[in-house]
Amino acid sequence: MVGVGDGDLFILVQGTHATIEVSTALKSPEIAILLLTLAFFAPLVLTYTINKHPNLVAKGQDAAGRGMAVGCTSILLMIVSGGLALTGAIIVGARHKDIAVTWSIVGVLPVVGSLIAAFVVYTAAVVAKNRRIEQAYQEAMSIPAALIVDDDDARFSRLYDAIKPSFPTLEISMRHPGALYWQQREWFPRLRLLMISAEAMLVTDGQTGELTRDLLDAMCCTKPACPIVLHATTSAAAETIGTRLAQAGWVIHNVVTDGGDDWIAARWKDVAVSTLQQELEKRPEKAASATT
Repeated sequence: MVGVGDGDLFILVQGTHATIEVSTALKSPEIAILLLTLAFFAPLVLTYTINKHPNLVAKGQDAAGRGMAVGCTSILLMIVSGGLALTGAIIVGARHKDIAVTWSIVGVLPVVGSLIAAFVVYTAAVVAKNRRIEQAYQEAMSIPAALIVDDDDARFSRLYDAIKPSFPTLEISMRHPGALYWQQREWFPRLRLLMISAEAMLVTDGQTGELTRDLLDAMCCTKPACPIVLHATTSAAAETIGTRLAQAGWVIHNVVTDGGDDWIAARWKDVAVSTLQQELEKRPEKAASATT
């Protein structure tokens, strides 16, 4: 038997008196949860729709304008969806004693789903960013370069001026040993030639000396990246540094100045240019060098 009284719908089943309330959403937290859950999906559907059909919100705009309009609208809709999910969870928390377990689960599902989705999206964004960074790094590392390592700025310039005209399009830079220690990952994969001062690698005083020793130790423990033209004012300095690096597998070409002033043009330039040219021919990735 079915009857109505005091605003409730009554169903009599085999003598059992069951009551189904048909009160409004404000009086029934379960109906509120149902409406909020259904409403939660509406902004998501709209977000999907405008991403598939951007002209719905950006008709007549160029690509940049469409992207901006779709992005801003999507963010706004996601905020609305998250607010609805949070409201449902708050109702469950505040009225959990009056709500059946099933409806409690339904009430928290949207907010839990939103958190999971946010985590997945964030993780995917981080992975994509790392891939882009790694791709950019690999592309940069495929561009060849040569490096002069010295602690004498005047000699820096003389060496650079001697070799650069032979390779006008090749990146040739200069670094102090201490600075190179922190930049090994940026330089070593790209290098086709290292031009190093033996005396600069023998410095032991202060922080500069400490970093220089660390650089030498690191080079002795890593896979050789390229040949080395090692210039030194004495044979003893060349032998001290050259022997350590050679034992680690580096190919060393010694140029000892013996105190003369013309050693760069007379000996060093020929060794450096021929060694670098040979290395570029073996590993020419994106190289556009020209020998004069």
